[in-house]
Amino acid sequence: AIEIAESVEDDTHDVVALCGNAEMETGDGWLIGLTYGYLWAMARGLPILHVSYLYEGPPYPKKHDLKQRVIGIGSSVDWMGPQRAVEATGKQKLLHGYKLILLGKFDKLPQSSRSRGASSDLQSVYSKTRIHTLLSLCGATVLETMPMESNQLSTSTQVAFLIRPNPKSVDWRAARKVVGDCSSIPVISADWLLDSLSDYRCKDWNNYTQASRHAL
Repeated sequence: AIEIAESVEDDTHDVVALCGNAEMETGDGWLIGLTYGYLWAMARGLPILHVSYLYEGPPYPKKHDLKQRVIGIGSSVDWMGPQRAVEATGKQKLLHGYKLILLGKFDKLPQSSRSRGASSDLQSVYSKTRIHTLLSLCGATVLETMPMESNQLSTSTQVAFLIRPNPKSVDWRAARKVVGDCSSIPVISADWLLDSLSDYRCKDWNNYTQASRHAL
């Protein structure tokens, strides 16, 4: 898993993320299940490498061997996703211009884990704080409560309500009750964020609504 180093500053020059428990080695790199640590590194634009990178010893090469790279397995496997994330560093961020309003309940982290990064058994837990962090790192505007004024939901930007990943029927129903008069704004699951980030391409969020989930 990729442990989160909260001390990493905005200047990530010469910083890499290391993974020590990839699931499978291929000729094109290592495969790992999607985790919060992996997606956090993608959002920061960090090269994600297998721990074997350290075996070379200092001085470490600036150009990383492709066989050392780590690729997350999401709804698809996009081998170019991590490269796009690195190349986007210093440019317009993935979700620039998007505005997401977080609705409903999200996963909860045990209290003892909140101040020390993500242990391996919590890497797939997506709390509201973690979703907020990933959205913010990708350049989105994030609201955790419904705005009082409707003009704060201006259609000049991409606006959507975001509920937890893998939502149940009760999550969709609760969201619809809150949305009310803003029914023209889509309600989508946070799987849209996870999939967009894993490929480092904005997915069509019409594929992450309740209607689209039922159509699968």
